[in-house]
Amino acid sequence: MKITIILLFSFLYINTMSQVSADDLYMNAIVLSKNSDNEKAIEALNKAKISDNSNEKIYFLLGECYYNNFEYKTAADNFNKSYKLKNNNALYKIAECYSQLDKPYKSVEYLKLYLETKDKLLKSEIRSNKAFRNIEDSKAWINLWKEKHYNNYEKKLDDAKYLISKEDYANAFNILDKLLIKNNKRYRALEMRGDILNHTSDYKNAAKDYLAASGIKKKNIRYKIKAADAWFKAEKYKRSFELYKLIIEENPFEIDILINKARTELFLSENSNAQNTITSYLKHFPEDPTALNISGMIFYSEKDYINALIKFNLCLKIDQSKPEYFINRGDTYSAVKMFENAVYDYSMALDLNPKQAEVYYKRGITNLNINKNESCNDFKEALRMNYHKANDYIVRHCK
Repeated sequence: MKITIILLFSFLYINTMSQVSADDLYMNAIVLSKNSDNEKAIEALNKAKISDNSNEKIYFLLGECYYNNFEYKTAADNFNKSYKLKNNNALYKIAECYSQLDKPYKSVEYLKLYLETKDKLLKSEIRSNKAFRNIEDSKAWINLWKEKHYNNYEKKLDDAKYLISKEDYANAFNILDKLLIKNNKRYRALEMRGDILNHTSDYKNAAKDYLAASGIKKKNIRYKIKAADAWFKAEKYKRSFELYKLIIEENPFEIDILINKARTELFLSENSNAQNTITSYLKHFPEDPTALNISGMIFYSEKDYINALIKFNLCLKIDQSKPEYFINRGDTYSAVKMFENAVYDYSMALDLNPKQAEVYYKRGITNLNINKNESCNDFKEALRMNYHKANDYIVRHCK
């Protein structure tokens, strides 16, 4: 009897611990898969499902990892398990797998099931998916599109999407507006209208549309993320921060949001919180240039120029394609009076994007310490691009 009780408590303890570790393993697998280490991600997920075999997300991520490893049959098996656990999106992934296996009838079989679901992708999105190129000439695929799978509302959404892709925002907006006048609960139309407003820099109204969509479809995290991003662009940093915070609380596995949260905290001058947030992210992705750049910006705002330079140097070792990375390091070099280095970085930024009046202005100020003639050329170029602050320097230094 005593042995039985001990074994029972041991089982309960192990089961409790394994349940906790299942979340840790799943998080670890997310990180590994994002770092393209699919083998280790698969290993972690296989351990996780031992203690949590009813989590559709584990099987879905397993499917994605096997798919990325070109193991399409095993991927399909795991997506199928995810589908049986009520994840309808897995049907679409199964169809992709069988297309890659050159089994058009099997692929179309699952695609038909997917096309019966409520929130399916639009026709144009499916037909443009490269995963289905293997079966595009098959009889099964051709016959599939002879059938009616979309209602008039969904067809109108597809028309609007096409117009957006052609940057014909006015006509796309008109289609979506009419759809929403008929029914203001159409969350997909709200999202698409938000996308147009975002493209046209009307960020406040874009955020409102995304939030309206989120209020209707509460479990769709994408709408909240888009709303938070739009609030940030609208310089409504407090609203953006509160939304990012809510997203992380509700979706602890969405670790990419940490970058956006840290950036927003920086703009709110909450430097300590921002650094803690970005450090948490960098523990998982130590070579992410965006995160390294944000970390450098936080150190710069605290006048910790040495650590700022360390982060910017690491960032630029990985990615030299973005002018803002060179600008940020140039600002830091200028702050520590390493003027030649600063001029080099500003010049690199202008090589990447010459339409940056403020960078000509910054390089002009820096060049005052090195080459006055060059600084005058920079100030004149900045003024030519309507950066009027440069005029004062022209008057004072370029007679």
